Amino acid sequence: MKAITEGGTAAPTILKKGKYMIKNIMLFWIFYNMFLPLFSTHAEPLYSASSSASFGVFYGQVEEIVYQDGDSRDYLSQLLWDMEPLLFWGVSMNFERRNPLDGFGFFTEATLKYGINADSGIMEDRDWAGTYGQLTNYSRHQNYTQNALILNLDAGVSFPLFKIFVFKVYSTVLFVDFAFESRDGYYQYVSSSDTWSDSLPKKPYTGAAINYKQMWFIGGLGASLALPLGACQIYFAFNVSPFISGMAHDTHLAYSYGNEFYDYLKGGFFLEPKAELSFAVSRFTIALFFSYKYTAGASGSTYTKINNRYIKSGVAGAGFSFIETGLTIKITP
Repeated sequence: MKAITEGGTAAPTILKKGKYMIKNIMLFWIFYNMFLPLFSTHAEPLYSASSSASFGVFYGQVEEIVYQDGDSRDYLSQLLWDMEPLLFWGVSMNFERRNPLDGFGFFTEATLKYGINADSGIMEDRDWAGTYGQLTNYSRHQNYTQNALILNLDAGVSFPLFKIFVFKVYSTVLFVDFAFESRDGYYQYVSSSDTWSDSLPKKPYTGAAINYKQMWFIGGLGASLALPLGACQIYFAFNVSPFISGMAHDTHLAYSYGNEFYDYLKGGFFLEPKAELSFAVSRFTIALFFSYKYTAGASGSTYTKINNRYIKSGVAGAGFSFIETGLTIKITP
Protein backbone atom coordinates (compact mmCIF):
# COMPACT_ATOMS: atom_id res chain seq x y z
CA MET A 1 0.00 0.00 0.00
CA LYS A 2 1.95 2.99 -1.23
CA ALA A 3 1.65 6.19 0.68
CA ILE A 4 1.34 8.61 -2.25
CA THR A 5 1.66 8.95 -5.95
CA GLU A 6 1.89 12.21 -7.83
CA GLY A 7 -1.33 13.74 -9.10
CA GLY A 8 -4.85 12.50 -8.34
CA THR A 9 -7.95 14.02 -6.77
CA ALA A 10 -9.15 14.42 -3.21
CA ALA A 11 -11.40 11.71 -1.78
CA PRO A 12 -14.32 12.29 0.62
CA THR A 13 -13.37 13.00 4.22
CA ILE A 14 -13.18 10.17 6.74
CA LEU A 15 -16.01 8.99 8.99
CA LYS A 16 -18.15 11.63 10.74
CA LYS A 17 -16.87 12.81 14.12
CA GLY A 18 -18.83 12.19 17.31
CA LYS A 19 -19.66 15.87 17.91
CA TYR A 20 -23.21 15.14 19.02
CA MET A 21 -22.03 12.52 21.49
CA ILE A 22 -19.55 14.98 23.02
CA LYS A 23 -22.24 17.67 23.23
CA ASN A 24 -24.67 15.30 24.98
CA ILE A 25 -22.01 14.14 27.45
CA MET A 26 -21.10 17.74 28.28
CA LEU A 27 -24.78 18.66 28.82
CA PHE A 28 -25.21 15.63 31.09
CA TRP A 29 -22.07 16.63 33.04
CA ILE A 30 -23.41 20.16 33.55
CA PHE A 31 -26.77 18.87 34.85
CA TYR A 32 -24.95 16.29 36.97
CA ASN A 33 -23.05 19.12 38.71
CA MET A 34 -26.26 21.12 39.18
CA PHE A 35 -27.86 18.21 41.05
CA LEU A 36 -24.78 17.13 43.06
CA PRO A 37 -26.02 18.89 46.25
CA LEU A 38 -29.03 16.54 46.32
CA PHE A 39 -26.68 13.73 47.36
CA SER A 40 -25.91 15.61 50.60
CA THR A 41 -29.33 15.22 52.27
CA HIS A 42 -27.81 14.67 55.74
CA ALA A 43 -24.51 15.19 57.53
CA GLU A 44 -22.67 12.01 56.54
CA PRO A 45 -24.34 9.99 53.77
CA LEU A 46 -22.91 6.52 53.15
CA TYR A 47 -22.29 7.26 49.46
CA SER A 48 -21.38 10.44 47.65
CA ALA A 49 -21.25 11.64 44.07
CA SER A 50 -18.45 13.77 42.70
CA SER A 51 -17.51 15.48 39.47
CA SER A 52 -14.18 16.54 38.04
CA ALA A 53 -12.58 18.41 35.18
CA SER A 54 -9.12 17.57 33.84
CA PHE A 55 -6.51 19.08 31.54
CA GLY A 56 -3.39 17.46 30.16
CA VAL A 57 -1.55 15.99 27.19
CA PHE A 58 -1.52 12.80 25.14
CA TYR A 59 1.96 11.79 24.02
CA GLY A 60 2.59 8.74 21.83
CA GLN A 61 1.79 7.06 18.52
CA VAL A 62 -0.94 5.27 16.63
CA GLU A 63 0.18 2.43 14.36
CA GLU A 64 -1.29 1.19 11.07
CA ILE A 65 -0.02 -2.08 9.53
CA VAL A 66 -0.57 -4.08 6.35
CA TYR A 67 0.91 -7.60 6.35
CA GLN A 68 2.51 -9.37 3.39
CA ASP A 69 -0.03 -12.21 3.67
CA GLY A 70 -2.37 -13.89 6.12
CA ASP A 71 0.12 -16.56 7.22
CA SER A 72 3.02 -14.34 8.28
CA ARG A 73 3.58 -11.19 10.28
CA ASP A 74 6.03 -9.69 7.77
CA TYR A 75 5.13 -6.08 7.06
CA LEU A 76 4.02 -4.86 3.66
CA SER A 77 3.30 -1.36 5.02
CA GLN A 78 3.61 0.45 8.33
CA LEU A 79 2.31 3.95 9.08
CA LEU A 80 3.06 5.73 12.36
CA TRP A 81 0.90 8.70 13.39
CA ASP A 82 2.33 10.95 16.12
CA MET A 83 0.60 12.67 19.02
CA GLU A 84 3.66 14.51 20.35
CA PRO A 85 2.13 16.15 22.27
CA LEU A 86 -1.64 16.72 21.97
CA LEU A 87 -3.51 18.83 24.55
CA PHE A 88 -6.80 17.47 25.91
CA TRP A 89 -9.58 18.39 28.30
CA GLY A 90 -11.77 15.95 30.18
CA VAL A 91 -14.74 15.51 32.50
CA SER A 92 -15.55 12.72 34.95
CA MET A 93 -18.48 11.57 37.10
CA ASN A 94 -18.00 9.30 40.10
CA PHE A 95 -20.25 7.57 42.65
CA GLU A 96 -18.72 5.67 45.56
CA ARG A 97 -18.68 5.11 49.32
CA ARG A 98 -17.84 8.35 51.10
CA ASN A 99 -15.40 6.69 53.52
CA PRO A 100 -14.13 3.54 51.75
CA LEU A 101 -11.86 2.65 54.68
CA ASP A 102 -14.97 2.00 56.79
CA GLY A 103 -16.08 -1.08 54.85
CA PHE A 104 -17.17 -2.82 51.68
CA GLY A 105 -18.76 -0.67 48.98
CA PHE A 106 -19.66 -0.25 45.33
CA PHE A 107 -18.45 2.39 42.89
CA THR A 108 -18.91 3.61 39.34
CA GLU A 109 -16.95 6.12 37.29
CA ALA A 110 -17.37 7.57 33.80
CA THR A 111 -14.59 9.62 32.19
CA LEU A 112 -14.41 11.48 28.87
CA LYS A 113 -11.21 12.95 27.45
CA TYR A 114 -11.10 14.88 24.18
CA GLY A 115 -7.97 16.03 22.35
CA ILE A 116 -7.74 19.54 20.93
CA ASN A 117 -7.39 19.43 17.12
CA ALA A 118 -3.86 20.48 16.20
CA ASP A 119 -0.59 19.65 14.48
CA SER A 120 0.83 16.83 16.58
CA GLY A 121 4.12 15.70 15.06
CA ILE A 122 4.79 13.67 11.93
CA MET A 123 3.42 10.70 10.03
CA GLU A 124 5.85 8.16 8.56
CA ASP A 125 4.90 5.60 5.89
CA ARG A 126 7.11 2.63 4.95
CA ASP A 127 6.51 -0.05 2.27
CA TRP A 128 8.39 -3.34 1.98
CA ALA A 129 7.43 -3.89 -1.66
CA GLY A 130 10.76 -5.26 -2.92
CA THR A 131 11.19 -8.52 -4.78
CA TYR A 132 12.88 -9.99 -1.70
CA GLY A 133 10.76 -8.14 0.85
CA GLN A 134 13.17 -5.24 1.23
CA LEU A 135 12.15 -1.69 2.14
CA THR A 136 11.43 0.28 -1.05
CA ASN A 137 9.25 3.27 -0.14
CA TYR A 138 9.39 5.91 2.55
CA SER A 139 7.39 9.10 2.98
CA ARG A 140 7.18 11.63 5.78
CA HIS A 141 4.43 14.18 6.34
CA GLN A 142 3.16 16.62 8.94
CA ASN A 143 0.45 14.98 11.05
CA TYR A 144 -2.73 16.84 11.99
CA THR A 145 -4.92 15.23 14.67
CA GLN A 146 -8.56 15.77 13.73
CA ASN A 147 -10.12 13.74 16.54
CA ALA A 148 -8.91 12.08 19.75
CA LEU A 149 -11.74 10.91 21.98
CA ILE A 150 -11.47 8.47 24.90
CA LEU A 151 -14.52 7.34 26.88
CA ASN A 152 -13.96 5.07 29.91
CA LEU A 153 -16.60 3.38 32.11
CA ASP A 154 -15.61 1.54 35.31
CA ALA A 155 -17.82 -0.31 37.82
CA GLY A 156 -16.83 -2.53 40.71
CA VAL A 157 -16.36 -2.98 44.45
CA SER A 158 -14.02 -1.56 47.06
CA PHE A 159 -12.95 -2.75 50.49
CA PRO A 160 -10.30 -1.77 53.06
CA LEU A 161 -7.06 -3.70 53.54
CA PHE A 162 -5.57 -3.63 57.07
CA LYS A 163 -7.59 -0.43 57.63
CA ILE A 164 -4.83 1.40 55.74
CA PHE A 165 -5.34 0.75 52.03
CA VAL A 166 -8.42 0.90 49.81
CA PHE A 167 -8.46 -1.97 47.31
CA LYS A 168 -10.78 -1.99 44.28
CA VAL A 169 -11.56 -4.59 41.64
CA TYR A 170 -13.72 -3.62 38.70
CA SER A 171 -14.78 -4.17 35.12
CA THR A 172 -13.80 -1.53 32.58
CA VAL A 173 -15.07 -0.57 29.14
CA LEU A 174 -12.99 1.69 26.91
CA PHE A 175 -14.02 3.41 23.66
CA VAL A 176 -11.24 5.10 21.68
CA ASP A 177 -11.72 7.18 18.50
CA PHE A 178 -8.74 8.69 16.63
CA ALA A 179 -8.67 10.54 13.31
CA PHE A 180 -5.63 12.03 11.53
CA GLU A 181 -4.69 13.79 8.32
CA SER A 182 -1.14 13.91 6.94
CA ARG A 183 -0.03 16.89 4.85
CA ASP A 184 2.93 18.15 2.82
CA GLY A 185 6.35 16.56 3.35
CA TYR A 186 8.40 14.39 0.98
CA TYR A 187 8.79 10.84 -0.36
CA GLN A 188 11.58 8.52 -1.47
CA TYR A 189 10.60 5.58 -3.69
CA VAL A 190 12.73 2.98 -5.48
CA SER A 191 11.92 0.09 -7.83
CA SER A 192 11.08 -3.37 -6.50
CA SER A 193 14.59 -4.60 -7.30
CA ASP A 194 16.32 -1.86 -5.28
CA THR A 195 16.48 -1.09 -1.58
CA TRP A 196 15.54 2.22 0.03
CA SER A 197 18.32 4.36 1.49
CA ASP A 198 18.17 7.57 3.48
CA SER A 199 20.57 9.11 0.95
CA LEU A 200 17.92 9.00 -1.83
CA PRO A 201 16.63 12.33 -3.17
CA LYS A 202 13.65 13.66 -1.20
CA LYS A 203 10.85 14.54 -3.60
CA PRO A 204 8.56 17.22 -2.12
CA TYR A 205 4.84 16.67 -1.72
CA THR A 206 2.29 19.46 -1.15
CA GLY A 207 -1.24 19.16 0.20
CA ALA A 208 -3.23 16.46 1.96
CA ALA A 209 -1.78 12.95 1.54
CA ILE A 210 -3.57 10.36 3.72
CA ASN A 211 -6.47 10.37 6.17
CA TYR A 212 -6.68 7.66 8.81
CA LYS A 213 -9.25 6.77 11.46
CA GLN A 214 -9.25 4.15 14.24
CA MET A 215 -12.15 3.17 16.51
CA TRP A 216 -11.73 0.68 19.37
CA PHE A 217 -14.04 -1.08 21.81
CA ILE A 218 -12.14 -2.69 24.69
CA GLY A 219 -13.62 -4.53 27.66
CA GLY A 220 -11.46 -5.75 30.51
CA LEU A 221 -10.72 -5.98 34.21
CA GLY A 222 -8.84 -3.71 36.56
CA ALA A 223 -7.56 -3.44 40.11
CA SER A 224 -6.39 -0.45 42.13
CA LEU A 225 -4.77 0.30 45.46
CA ALA A 226 -5.07 3.63 47.26
CA LEU A 227 -3.19 4.84 50.34
CA PRO A 228 -4.99 7.73 52.09
CA LEU A 229 -2.59 9.93 54.09
CA GLY A 230 -4.81 12.53 55.68
CA ALA A 231 -5.57 15.14 53.04
CA CYS A 232 -3.25 13.38 50.57
CA GLN A 233 -3.74 10.12 48.71
CA ILE A 234 -1.46 7.94 46.57
CA TYR A 235 -3.25 5.77 44.01
CA PHE A 236 -2.11 3.00 41.65
CA ALA A 237 -4.19 0.99 39.17
CA PHE A 238 -3.72 -1.54 36.41
CA ASN A 239 -6.17 -2.48 33.64
CA VAL A 240 -5.80 -5.43 31.26
CA SER A 241 -7.91 -6.86 28.45
CA PRO A 242 -7.77 -9.55 25.74
CA PHE A 243 -11.25 -8.47 24.52
CA ILE A 244 -10.48 -6.00 21.75
CA SER A 245 -12.49 -5.07 18.69
CA GLY A 246 -11.63 -2.29 16.27
CA MET A 247 -12.19 -0.72 12.90
CA ALA A 248 -9.84 1.42 10.81
CA HIS A 249 -10.44 3.51 7.69
CA ASP A 250 -7.56 4.67 5.48
CA THR A 251 -8.14 7.15 2.65
CA HIS A 252 -5.28 7.93 0.24
CA LEU A 253 -6.00 11.36 -1.18
CA ALA A 254 -3.35 11.41 -3.91
CA TYR A 255 -4.80 8.74 -6.20
CA SER A 256 -8.31 7.67 -7.10
CA TYR A 257 -8.14 3.93 -7.87
CA GLY A 258 -8.48 1.79 -4.77
CA ASN A 259 -7.83 4.72 -2.48
CA GLU A 260 -10.03 3.65 0.46
CA PHE A 261 -9.22 0.77 2.80
CA TYR A 262 -11.37 -0.60 5.63
CA ASP A 263 -9.86 -2.85 8.31
CA TYR A 264 -11.85 -4.96 10.77
CA LEU A 265 -9.67 -5.87 13.74
CA LYS A 266 -9.81 -8.15 16.77
CA GLY A 267 -7.54 -9.99 19.15
CA GLY A 268 -4.33 -8.79 20.70
CA PHE A 269 -4.16 -7.33 24.19
CA PHE A 270 -4.51 -4.05 26.07
CA LEU A 271 -2.54 -2.85 29.12
CA GLU A 272 -2.89 0.31 31.19
CA PRO A 273 -0.92 1.17 34.34
CA LYS A 274 -2.07 4.33 36.15
CA ALA A 275 -0.87 6.46 39.06
CA GLU A 276 -2.24 9.53 40.83
CA LEU A 277 -1.22 11.85 43.66
CA SER A 278 -4.05 13.94 45.12
CA PHE A 279 -4.52 16.58 47.81
CA ALA A 280 -7.95 17.47 49.26
CA VAL A 281 -9.01 20.86 50.60
CA SER A 282 -12.61 21.03 51.87
CA ARG A 283 -14.89 19.98 48.96
CA PHE A 284 -12.10 20.22 46.37
CA THR A 285 -9.42 17.70 45.44
CA ILE A 286 -6.49 18.49 43.15
CA ALA A 287 -4.70 15.53 41.59
CA LEU A 288 -1.72 14.93 39.33
CA PHE A 289 -2.28 11.83 37.21
CA PHE A 290 -0.33 9.62 34.82
CA SER A 291 -1.39 6.64 32.72
CA TYR A 292 0.02 4.64 29.82
CA LYS A 293 -2.34 2.98 27.33
CA TYR A 294 -0.90 0.26 25.11
CA THR A 295 -2.47 -2.21 22.70
CA ALA A 296 -0.83 -4.55 20.18
CA GLY A 297 -1.51 -7.70 18.21
CA ALA A 298 -4.98 -6.85 16.85
CA SER A 299 -5.41 -7.88 13.21
CA GLY A 300 -8.07 -8.77 10.65
CA SER A 301 -9.21 -8.52 7.07
CA THR A 302 -8.78 -5.37 5.02
CA TYR A 303 -11.14 -4.36 2.22
CA THR A 304 -10.46 -2.01 -0.68
CA LYS A 305 -13.22 0.18 -2.11
CA ILE A 306 -13.18 -0.07 -5.93
CA ASN A 307 -16.08 1.20 -8.06
CA ASN A 308 -18.30 1.38 -4.96
CA ARG A 309 -17.59 -2.26 -4.13
CA TYR A 310 -15.60 -3.58 -1.18
CA ILE A 311 -13.10 -6.26 -2.15
CA LYS A 312 -11.08 -8.24 0.40
CA SER A 313 -7.48 -7.35 -0.31
CA GLY A 314 -5.32 -8.64 2.54
CA VAL A 315 -4.62 -8.69 6.27
CA ALA A 316 -4.16 -5.55 8.35
CA GLY A 317 -3.20 -4.71 11.90
CA ALA A 318 -3.27 -1.68 14.18
CA GLY A 319 -2.49 -0.47 17.67
CA PHE A 320 -1.63 2.50 19.83
CA SER A 321 0.68 3.44 22.67
CA PHE A 322 0.49 6.78 24.44
CA ILE A 323 0.86 8.54 27.77
CA GLU A 324 -1.85 10.61 29.44
CA THR A 325 -0.70 13.07 32.08
CA GLY A 326 -2.19 16.19 33.55
CA LEU A 327 -4.16 17.81 36.36
CA THR A 328 -7.64 17.03 37.71
CA ILE A 329 -9.86 19.21 39.88
CA LYS A 330 -12.58 17.25 41.69
CA ILE A 331 -15.68 18.58 43.45
CA THR A 332 -17.51 16.62 46.18
CA PRO A 333 -20.70 17.95 47.83
